[in-house]
Amino acid sequence: MIDLDRFSDPHDKYNIFNLKINLASNQSLNIFSHEYYHHLQNVTTIHGAERFNLFIQLIAHIAHLGNKKTTLKLPLTKWNPEEKRIQQDIDNILNHLILWDYLEKKDIYRHSFSEKDLGSITEGPTHPEGAVTPCYVQKHLGEIIGYPIGGFTLSESSAFSVEQIFSNNPMKVEDLEPKYYNFEYHLLPYLLSKLTGSGFREIYELTFMASELIYSISTPSMGFLLLYTKLFSEIGTISDFKQRLVELSKEWDDMIEDNIDSELGMLDVTRQTSTDLSRELKEMIDWQLKQLQKGLKMRKENPYFIAEKLLKEKGDGIIWLINEFPPTVIQIEREEANYFEINHYTLLDILSKIAINLVYTPHKLIDEIADKCQIEYLNRSKSKVNIKVKDESRTDPWGYALRMLNLNEFSLEFI
Repeated sequence: MIDLDRFSDPHDKYNIFNLKINLASNQSLNIFSHEYYHHLQNVTTIHGAERFNLFIQLIAHIAHLGNKKTTLKLPLTKWNPEEKRIQQDIDNILNHLILWDYLEKKDIYRHSFSEKDLGSITEGPTHPEGAVTPCYVQKHLGEIIGYPIGGFTLSESSAFSVEQIFSNNPMKVEDLEPKYYNFEYHLLPYLLSKLTGSGFREIYELTFMASELIYSISTPSMGFLLLYTKLFSEIGTISDFKQRLVELSKEWDDMIEDNIDSELGMLDVTRQTSTDLSRELKEMIDWQLKQLQKGLKMRKENPYFIAEKLLKEKGDGIIWLINEFPPTVIQIEREEANYFEINHYTLLDILSKIAINLVYTPHKLIDEIADKCQIEYLNRSKSKVNIKVKDESRTDPWGYALRMLNLNEFSLEFI
């Protein structure tokens, strides 16, 4: 049993954010490696820095809005308040969510492709700021669809590959086929397998290394496009491609250093953004920022430092990485006969759920709050609700998160 504090800070209130993972079987280890690699993506990559910056900006604007003690009219996407100070918060919140969606490109399918594009990587419609969206074009149920390659696809393809590396029974290459429901997990190893025709373990290792280089170059879409133009036009063995990845990391050394330095500068701005948030939230942000700064500096020195630890040292490499980058999640694992489940609860995830539900699905937010913490309805009707978080919920994750956002007592009106 591994028991790690959610924070390195010894305050008693953080005891509720412990991580407890039962690694009783090899099945647990490969699933843990998948989920822990997501944590490493968050604290060692340009993508992680961009996500964290957008997220902190988002919750800062929501906390500012909550502090104004006005009735929130939901969903925020339909609210046009008369007060300019409130409208500015609403505009900032929606703008950060748009940027987040563009970075992740999750569940955004493009349809402006033809038969000649099938099976290829094609640039989709551009973002208003000029950034392109690479898409893998496939036919699904008779319709030609471009699956976007962004943060979500890179995150899941690389984590899936890490999981297969640690699995006793990894998925065979011939079973890899990007489909509507799983393309994010299979796409990158599938594309690389077409270039090399190699066995499955080697493909997953190559996918992992390629992802680590993309994470060091830029944001996922731009990093993928750059690597695609250099790597995917070649044919060779796994060894050839691994060597080429090492050569490219040296060739792009100045660009990697400049881009990571830029992200490190942005993190300093993020720290300044948090100055008027609650002390607890500032401490949490600062803890994550320190991990990001450490991770990015290590990546600048060696883009493959995580790959080397996991591929060469396996279990010992995981232990070393855990010591360097303690997980920020609570994971509860339960095995009963054939039943297996992992639940994640992180304070950041809860804050994210509150933020997203405020904007898009307010009724779901009320149900979540009522289910997860002790509340008192001061007033409730079909169109309005006034909620107070009870003092008993001071130490549960949801009550704690609501207080951080100045939403320990708030009024909602549904538009």
